[in-house]
Amino acid sequence: MQRSLVRVAGTALCLATTACLAQSKAQDLNDIIDPGLLIVRFDPNLAPRSAHPIEAIEKSGARVRHESKVLPGLVIYEIDCPIGQAMEAFAREPSVLYAEPSYRLQLCSQGTACPTDDPLFDEQWGLLNYGLPTTACPDVPSVDGVADINVCAAWEIYTGSSTNTVALVDTGISIQSDYHEDLVASRWFNSGDSIDSSDNGDPNNLVDDYYGWNFASNTNDTSDVQPHPGHGTRAAGVIGAEANNELGIAGINWEVRLLPVVIFPYDDVVSPGSSTALAIEAWDYILTGLNPADSPRISYNAFGTVFGEPNSVLEYLAAASVSYPDHLFVFAAGNSAETIFPSRAVDLPNLICVGDLLPNGSSTWASDGVDLLAPGLMNVTTIIATNSPATNGYSECVQNVAFGSTSSATAHMAGAAALLQSYKDDVLTTTYWDAADIRKHLIDTASRASTHFQPISTLGDRTSAVGTLDIGAAMETPYLFPDIELVDPIPESIGRGCDFTVRAKIDMRESSAVTGIDPLRLFVKPDTGTSYAEVTFGSPDMNGVREAVVVAPMAASRLELYLESSFEAIPTQVLTKTLPIDLASEDREPFIVELDEEVLVHETGFESGSDGWTVITDTGVSGAWERGDPDASVAQDGDAHGGTYCFVTGMAVTSGDPFTSDVDAPTSSPAGTVLYSPVFDLTPPGGTATKAKVSYWRWFGEQSDGSTSISVDITGDGSAWRTIEDPVRYYNSCGWIYREFEIDASDDEYTDEFQVRIRVIDNNGTDNGGDELLEAMLDDVRITTYYRACTGDVNRDGIVDDDDFTSWIAAYNSGSMKADCNENGGLDSGDFAAWIASYNSGC
Repeated sequence: MQRSLVRVAGTALCLATTACLAQSKAQDLNDIIDPGLLIVRFDPNLAPRSAHPIEAIEKSGARVRHESKVLPGLVIYEIDCPIGQAMEAFAREPSVLYAEPSYRLQLCSQGTACPTDDPLFDEQWGLLNYGLPTTACPDVPSVDGVADINVCAAWEIYTGSSTNTVALVDTGISIQSDYHEDLVASRWFNSGDSIDSSDNGDPNNLVDDYYGWNFASNTNDTSDVQPHPGHGTRAAGVIGAEANNELGIAGINWEVRLLPVVIFPYDDVVSPGSSTALAIEAWDYILTGLNPADSPRISYNAFGTVFGEPNSVLEYLAAASVSYPDHLFVFAAGNSAETIFPSRAVDLPNLICVGDLLPNGSSTWASDGVDLLAPGLMNVTTIIATNSPATNGYSECVQNVAFGSTSSATAHMAGAAALLQSYKDDVLTTTYWDAADIRKHLIDTASRASTHFQPISTLGDRTSAVGTLDIGAAMETPYLFPDIELVDPIPESIGRGCDFTVRAKIDMRESSAVTGIDPLRLFVKPDTGTSYAEVTFGSPDMNGVREAVVVAPMAASRLELYLESSFEAIPTQVLTKTLPIDLASEDREPFIVELDEEVLVHETGFESGSDGWTVITDTGVSGAWERGDPDASVAQDGDAHGGTYCFVTGMAVTSGDPFTSDVDAPTSSPAGTVLYSPVFDLTPPGGTATKAKVSYWRWFGEQSDGSTSISVDITGDGSAWRTIEDPVRYYNSCGWIYREFEIDASDDEYTDEFQVRIRVIDNNGTDNGGDELLEAMLDDVRITTYYRACTGDVNRDGIVDDDDFTSWIAAYNSGSMKADCNENGGLDSGDFAAWIASYNSGC
């Protein structure tokens, strides 16, 4: 039995060594192992340590160099014979568990961790960033482990497939006539066509599109030749230059088919001769013009326009997302501050917008609409060669106008997406991913914390919740993460001591829940606290929606919160996903809810009187607004809060006959019957005004022809009214409904002349009696205004004065966080300095 085990181990080692040798091709064996040393592990239970196997020693000429004191039975021998002969000799001994070579080690900073022998690989910082200046880029600052795409981890799993196709909608590729030595193996051929033949065996009407098509010249010449800027050739090298061929660089995909689809004229550096029409033709070609075996799942699109937002492109891409959900459009964000259309202006599930990174982790452009960041400028790649084959066709590390930063970033993204998609199609065939799944997974894995991922701190506010591409993490966890969806948005602000409800749902997709852990959790931290506390969700309703109530502490001035899902991989591996997406587990970007001071402006349930509310009614109208007891009517039962009174209209409160007093006959101004609130001052007592809120309970039903309408309006000057609600009637189904509306401090109605009115109008224009059967009621009105208190306003009376100093001393001595004026979560001398500054400035 032991002999069998040893031989299996030896065979596995032989296979592994053979694989390494094949991978390294002509690389010297001495570069992989030390030929003079052999490591042998004996079974200490089968042979005493003093009895070395004489036969094996004699055959191999082995001499004991070292015996391990930590691992019993591990012996290092010096040998004179070939390593294979020595291993075979020891493998025959019953007491030997295994014998293996002594593999070479190298410093990590030497950059030889990846299994590729391409001589310029060490210059490709976008694939593996060692944090060292490179030969081609000696002056480029670099940070170890930052900004690269972690490609080595991906290559340990999968390196690509020649059955996978990526389309480059660009300038062409140097692989047709003067072919490039590092790209010729990636050349795409149209299996439905033949070269130099009129036969056309694909869905398009283009003859001889054997190597793709040039829509700029309407020919089959897709070569990227001088004086072309070489944009497409550069992108092609990043995506799919042949790797491990002892030439040039390594593409992200060692094997792939690169389809050139040309839309830029050959002599245009800035491409004024191309247009959206050519782009649409090109997209049509790659989506509909090829046989399935030749069709690309990924397209590289490093172009756009700053001249508006063409409807044709917007509609085309929207239609493509529905009809061709398997195709992922990878777009560059652009190399300027201007919004580039369509990349940053279109939000579609099968379109990913890419911003750039430099070797030190900073970004040149990454504004709203960017989904992910990837390596940009100063990456060594393939260029158009001046000889054939293209032995000099590699770029130097310069900021070349012909290949902008986000162009390079987009090539990295397209290459990574192709590698992931090919891996799913070729290896993990149990579940099928469309383009939206590929996009979502790249975003999920890039943004979660990992040992390789680093938060990008230099980007400021321009890349909120945007992470860097990490293809290694994407390949290591090749299953769909849960989707956390907020049903309602998180409020930007609420009043101190108030509460709000977080409504969310979760789709586990291909992930599994972790035993004993709720798959959806909510964590909240006030700025007066030091750690997050979990707020428990309730059980899901029939639609899967779960609710959690968050209460804002009186002493805090803001809340931070995030949602989290813990889930298991296949095989078991517990991971965590948060919403919002975090850059790193210790550097979250949570939702922020500001806590404002709440001032009650008005509150009434009309129990003790009308509280200043007045009614103006058209003289021809019956059933006008009046304060009364709705229980006296047969049309409904009770006011909103279990009291006696509310304002009602459209029914006879005193007579009990709802059919004689409906709202009819608007004959003059104001039409119908109108209920007016008093005039209120929304101006806060101090600090910075933020918003006001109007809430009420109302009942509105009409059981006839639907000609009666109701509207709730607000004004800030008594003349210009704005409708905040125009409720839809409920035919034969009335009920009390709670409504709440916010008025922003910047709105015209946020003044010291704020007023509310509720109008009920019979729009048929005739006094036809009570056949409308209208019921309308109003109850429990509440109007509040909110403001952001001044730092020094400790007693929250709206001003900073000497009384606040007394309040600050008392709060500080008692340990109350009301004294935390510098809002750092603790009480210290900085709080007094912050209070003094606020006192001196008046806020």
